[in-house]
Amino acid sequence: WNSYGDPPNSDLIRRYGHVDLVPTDDGALGNPSDVVEISADIVVELVGAEELEQRVDFFLEEGGEDVFVMEAGDDALPEDLLVFLRLLLLSPPEWRKAKEKGSLPKPKPDPESLKLARRVLEKRVKEYPTTIEEDEALLKQVDQSQNLKNAVVVRLGEKRILREAMQIVDSTLEDLSQKSSKDKKRKRGGEEDGAGKKFRR
Repeated sequence: WNSYGDPPNSDLIRRYGHVDLVPTDDGALGNPSDVVEISADIVVELVGAEELEQRVDFFLEEGGEDVFVMEAGDDALPEDLLVFLRLLLLSPPEWRKAKEKGSLPKPKPDPESLKLARRVLEKRVKEYPTTIEEDEALLKQVDQSQNLKNAVVVRLGEKRILREAMQIVDSTLEDLSQKSSKDKKRKRGGEEDGAGKKFRR
C-alpha cells in the first residue's frame, strides 16, 4: 500500500531508498510522475542580453522562480520557462517597455525562443555523464549494485523527459515554419490578385 502519493523517482530514492518502475506511454519502464529541473543559470549562460542581471531580477520580482520543472508526459514546454526565454530575448527597446509596464512577455512560443530552448535542453542533457543508451545498457547488467541501478533509473527518467521536450521543440518549430510559409504564400497570392484586378480596370 502506497502512503506517500505519487512522487518522482528522484524523491523516492532520496526519502525511501527505492524507485518505481511501471510501463509508461512510450513502452519503456519508468515513473510517470518523474520530473527534471532546469536551472535558470543554464539559460543565462547562453544569452548575451543587455541588462541581463536586471532582467533576471525583474523575472524573480514578478513571481518567477530560478528553477523550471518539466514533468513526464508534458506536451509543451513549461510556461514559466517560455516567459523567461522571451524576456531575455527582448530587444533593448522591448525590454525597456516591459520594465516600464511591469509586464512579463506572454508564454507564446516563437522561433527565436524555441531555438534557445533547444540549446538549453541540449546543455542540460550534457550535464549527465552518460547517454540514454548507455544507461539502458547499464540496467541490463546483472553485476550492478541496487543502489547504482536506482541512481541510473532516476537520471534515465530525467533524460527521457528532456528528449521528449526536444522532440516537442522540434515539432513546434516545424509547425511554425510551415505556418509561416503558408502565410507568405497567401499574402503573395493576395498581392498578385490585387495587381491583376488593378490591371484589368
